[in-house]
Amino acid sequence: MPAEDQFRKDWKKPVVLVTTGFGSGLVPVMPGSVTSLLALLYWWYFVADLDWFFQCALIVASASIAFVSIRYVQARYGLDDHPSITIDELVGQWCALFVLPSDLLPMILGFLFFRAFDVFKPWPIRQAEKLHGAVGVLLDDVLSGIAACALVHFFIFLGTRMGSPLFVA
Repeated sequence: MPAEDQFRKDWKKPVVLVTTGFGSGLVPVMPGSVTSLLALLYWWYFVADLDWFFQCALIVASASIAFVSIRYVQARYGLDDHPSITIDELVGQWCALFVLPSDLLPMILGFLFFRAFDVFKPWPIRQAEKLHGAVGVLLDDVLSGIAACALVHFFIFLGTRMGSPLFVA
């Protein structure tokens, strides 16, 4: 049985379930976007109103779990950056939402900017993706998330300076 088929067959195994963004990476169309959307909803509902320290701790813990699970899947199934491996999108999306106001517009912008950075991969994100193993799989999404977060915070800053009701935190 090919490794990809075995990987999909083993979706109920905890490590595969985690690595596929709790199964969302197994959807046939745009699995990264589906996982990012689920990550956004989870963050908005459970995490957005937490203190920055707890948000940061959750991101670091999630990134650590993602790194270990991606390494395991790569070693066990021989899959490098397979589309079904979407735990990296979850971590990257959470980086994009870090300490954003839990209002609808900043959260949507965090989602859209993250997906744009993750899909188009401008420098240095593209360079990070070239790294081998779990580091490369995870780092490009973390950098995409950081870039998206910085961009949303920049717009919030501009909106505050300009008195725009759309971007007031």
